[in-house]
Amino acid sequence: MTRDEELRVTQQTVQTLQETLMERDVEIRRLQSMGREQEVESRKTREQVRELRNTVAGWESEGQRMADWQQRARALVAGLDSLRHSRTIRLLRRFSPERDLRGTLPHALRALEQESAGMMATTSGFRLQPGINLQRVPFVTYPLSLPKANLQGIRLAPVFDLPVTTGWIEIEILSLSQRRIAQGRIPCAEIAERMPLTVTFSPHIETQAGTYWLRVSTRDVNGPVRLLEWRRYRFFGCGGLQTRACCGLVSSS
Repeated sequence: MTRDEELRVTQQTVQTLQETLMERDVEIRRLQSMGREQEVESRKTREQVRELRNTVAGWESEGQRMADWQQRARALVAGLDSLRHSRTIRLLRRFSPERDLRGTLPHALRALEQESAGMMATTSGFRLQPGINLQRVPFVTYPLSLPKANLQGIRLAPVFDLPVTTGWIEIEILSLSQRRIAQGRIPCAEIAERMPLTVTFSPHIETQAGTYWLRVSTRDVNGPVRLLEWRRYRFFGCGGLQTRACCGLVSSS
């Protein structure tokens, strides 16, 4: 190989090495850039994790505060319920009855009010008011007149001081001899406030027009449950309390 050829080979080798070095330099800069991006991404991730931890801690703190307030609210409701059923308040309700809610109910309950009033022989002397807390009694019973056969369910108007999230309301239809004819129940968690409560009977039953008993009870509820009912004390408060259900009927066509 001549000297010129050796020089040319050397120059080509140097050029190849320079190109390789440039490629390696570009690769190093790219890796460094990726490293910086990964560091930035890692920093962002750490910040997000820290924010999430702070958020969860805030939720836990807020949840604890809410639980405390709920506990206090239920304690106040329990105290109010005890006051309602004290001897003094019961005497006051007897001789100075609470106001009549007739005509003041939410729009969704007005049809129920009108239907229940139409089922009574008279509403004279009766006041539409919440009844006793069903937690305090095994059940409440109302006379029920069915104008037609094939009763499939009952609509009622429950009253809650606070949302009731556990337990259920149970409804029974009894004959005059106390024989159970139909039964249905609904979880309290599924009940919408200020709306009629509809309980259907399963399996469906065949009833005849006539007089029956409507029995309502609660099981395992975590707060007071009352029903709107028609109430009247006889003999200007000196006689017994008469109650009629504020209810509607669900019948098959």
